[in-house]
Amino acid sequence: MEILKSLQVIFTLVILISIGIIARKRNWVDEHSSKAISKIAMTIAIPSNIFYTLISNYDKKSLLQIIASIEIPIIAILVVVIISFFLALIIKIPKHRTGIFIVMSSFSNCIFIGIPVVSSILGNEATAYLSIYYIVNTLLFWTIGLFFIKKDARIISNTKREKSKNILHFILSVLKYFINPVIILFLLATMVIMFSIKLPLFIIDSFKYLSNAATPLSMIYVGSSLYLVFKENLLKNIPVKDITFVVIMKFFILPIIVYSLLKHVDMPLLLERTFILASLMPSMNQSVIVGSNYKADAKYAVIGTTSTLLFTPIGITIYMVFMYLGYI
Repeated sequence: MEILKSLQVIFTLVILISIGIIARKRNWVDEHSSKAISKIAMTIAIPSNIFYTLISNYDKKSLLQIIASIEIPIIAILVVVIISFFLALIIKIPKHRTGIFIVMSSFSNCIFIGIPVVSSILGNEATAYLSIYYIVNTLLFWTIGLFFIKKDARIISNTKREKSKNILHFILSVLKYFINPVIILFLLATMVIMFSIKLPLFIIDSFKYLSNAATPLSMIYVGSSLYLVFKENLLKNIPVKDITFVVIMKFFILPIIVYSLLKHVDMPLLLERTFILASLMPSMNQSVIVGSNYKADAKYAVIGTTSTLLFTPIGITIYMVFMYLGYI
């Protein structure tokens, strides 16, 4: 009964996604308003969710415990990057797609999809743990991930690698993407907790109400995006071999590595469950955006990220079965 009860979470998310599909199909949501929904979710609702969760559920001791867990996602993601690199050579992924293949296999959409899923299954308290995974995921994507995508672009355009101007220029270019509302509000919440700052009730309530919009806004946007993928038939010429291995890496190898690492440290059960669930999230949408900006194979990224999104409900279902059987 507990498993069936938890599966209702998936049904709820499916309903919200369906609303997004219907809204886009009936032109209630167009390209402009869809981008606006995404912007509101990413810059207001989701950061508010993390801020409110932290200041409402954590003290100095528990916050330091969260920060101490940062090594788990770092090691897990780096290991999968290495495995994906050699796997791409073994299964002969085209050289101009190797970078995006590695990125899709290693990095998770652990905020836009992760926040609604994690908060629905594990509760709002888990989003604080998710924010640590997100910070690591973001930093590694905009360094290692960006390196591999740019390498793909150079192969396609047949150009040589540009020499980096200097270390400071590289750091600033990474920080430009790394500093965003989610991380800023995470750091502000950390300061509030560490210095025991008492916020006025109206500010706390404002973040509370805004945080409630995170899940519906995110899922409606996902539904709107999915409608376009199917309308434009982007999955028609899907590279089955490539996507099969991306799915294996995302939904089997990465979660198993995270699980194995967690068994060697003493962490709260909720943190363990959150990290494993975060690793099960679909591939990062940013791989499509960055691939397009640098003229890599963005269509390949669209196919991969959409395929992992479609497999996510299966991964979540298996996760919840294992969780309620006591294996997680």
